[in-house]
This record gives sequence, structure tokens and C-alpha cells, in this order.
Amino acid sequence: MECHRNCPNCGKTITHNNEKNCNWAQKQNRLCRSCSCVVRNSKPEYKEKHKHFLDRFCSKGSNIGEDNPFFGKKHKLETIEKFKSKDMSYLKTLEFSKTMSKVTSGTGNPMYGKSVYEVWVKKFGEEKANNLLAQLKQKHSLNNSGAGNPMYGKPTPQGSGNGWSGWYNKWFFRSIRELSYVVGVLEKQNLAWKPAEKIKINYINWQGVERTYRPDFIVENKFLVEIKPCKLFSSPTVLAKAKAAKAYCEERALEYQLLDPAILSDQEIYELKIRGIIKFTDRYEQLFKEKHDGI
Repeated sequence: MECHRNCPNCGKTITHNNEKNCNWAQKQNRLCRSCSCVVRNSKPEYKEKHKHFLDRFCSKGSNIGEDNPFFGKKHKLETIEKFKSKDMSYLKTLEFSKTMSKVTSGTGNPMYGKSVYEVWVKKFGEEKANNLLAQLKQKHSLNNSGAGNPMYGKPTPQGSGNGWSGWYNKWFFRSIRELSYVVGVLEKQNLAWKPAEKIKINYINWQGVERTYRPDFIVENKFLVEIKPCKLFSSPTVLAKAKAAKAYCEERALEYQLLDPAILSDQEIYELKIRGIIKFTDRYEQLFKEKHDGI
């Protein structure tokens, strides 16, 4: 439904496609195209930079009938066929890609030197900008969760995370707690064990997103073991993993165990390191040397 208003400068009637646009323009005290161009043309730097745009902006609606440069002319048949076929192959050419890259790179990019948040603050105010930013972060979080995560279904890379990680007899441990379980329980009791990182268990997290996780150990071919601090046993994520792991174990005659072993003392870890039984990743090698005065 069309809506009309008058230009606040010259009084010319301006037509809008709907009432919403009309009210917004009225609130912003927007000028008509002609008056707007006069204002813009009064700024030399703007006129020089946006000459082509201003020419089109000012002349919109005036190139009708005999005033149209194409009046009385016809397109060639091959051009008409190209329009009909909607041939957009030129968009895929290397030349077009290079041109667009050059035009929209650096200072040619409309967002050069800006952030989306800054644009939102200027356009909507800080309160709404904060809400939009929170919604954007939530959207990105959901899009990159579960199957949308590039690491979905893949084992955790060695050296990632914040736990003291390294190698014990060629086995890679991702935390001191895992190392403590192997040294203080499995090795001490002479139990047969192997890493369970090749086992992938699907589960649904507390947000309802499908994810995967890999347990820590298989012991005596009877127990599927997950090592976690006891304070996390009742967390939503650990509970969701445990539920899926128990279902996995029931189908394979295994027993699931969630354990929090006693942690090795600093002296025990020091002796293992000095004897060359364990080796830390580069990051924690440096921390170990700092902790023990450069040893």
C-alpha cells in the first residue's frame, strides 16, 4: 500500500511503497532525491568519489520515453537469448573474480575499518546493538556445535586444551589426572589397558545438539573408563556422556566407569620426568623448567 509525504525542503510529494518506510523517512526528516543530491553535491569530496552514483540517483525516473538513451532501439537476438538463458557464467571467470576482489578489498570495502557492532551502535543505539551482538554469538555457537563443528567426530588434537599433556612410554596423556590413573592404578596393579580414543560415542548434549566424545581407557577388555574430577560428575555434559556410554557398553558386554583417581604428587611427577619416563609438550616442558628452577 503506497504512502505519501512531502519533502521538508521543497515540499515535493514523495511516494513510498508502504507506510512503514514512509514513517521511518518522516522520522529521519529525509529529503527528496533532488534535494538530497543538491546537499551531497555541495561536498566536493563526496561528489568526486560518488559521481556515478549521484548521476543515477538524481536522474531516476527522468529517463522515460524519448528521454531514454535506448528509446527506439532493440537488443540483438543473441543478447535476448543470453538474457533468457540467464547466463551468469561470467561471474565464475578468473577475470571477474580478480576485478571484484580488487574493488572490494582494503579501503574499497564498505566495512573497511569498521565492525558490525560499531555499525549497529550508530544505527540502533547501544542497547539494541548489545542484544543483536548476543543473538549473533548465540547463532554462531549453534551453527558451530555438533555436526556443524569442523572437529565433529574427530579426536582431540595432541597438545590442545589446558591440561598438562605429554607422553608416557609413547602413550599421549592429556592431563595429570589421566597420567595418575595409568601410573598409580593400572601400572601398579598390573592391569591390561589401552587407550580408547578410537571409540566414538554419539550423545545429545544439554542444548539438544548431537555431539560425539571419546572415552579414555579400555581396561582388561571389560571396563570402559572415563577420567574426570569428581566435582564434574553431576554436570549436564558429563551426565549426557555417561548415559550414552552406558548404552554403548550394554551392547558390547562392557562396564562403564567414571573415575577420579588420586593425583600423583609433585615429587612423583618430578622423578618420572628426571628419569625420562615422561616427556611434556613444549608448552609444559617450559613450565616444568620454570617450576623446578630450570632443570
